Amino acid sequence: GEWWPIWAFWGLTANRLAGVMFGPEPDQGARQAMLTAWARSCVFYLFWVIGTTFIFWLPRFGITAGVAAAAGISGTGLWVEQPHRLIVAGAGYFLCQAYAEITNNKFGIAKL
Repeated sequence: GEWWPIWAFWGLTANRLAGVMFGPEPDQGARQAMLTAWARSCVFYLFWVIGTTFIFWLPRFGITAGVAAAAGISGTGLWVEQPHRLIVAGAGYFLCQAYAEITNNKFGIAKL
């Protein structure tokens, strides 16, 4: 019954597209860097989502059943029933993204 997720999604999408729509056309090197960053982002996302799904034990980070119930999250599924997995997935994903940007992709991953 809330509209803010829709506005947040489209606001973030417009923010990401603004540079492409209104900025100068990127040269081949910039285009390759954007493609690499996009592919790396997908790999990190899938790694952390799949990893936190199949790892049997993860620390709860203080998210007890009472804390989860107080959040009022409705629905079913692994991340709803065990929200600490979502936190680990999100933190891992964003930490990998930050590390890749700070170190200029020194993960040993071949550039696309």
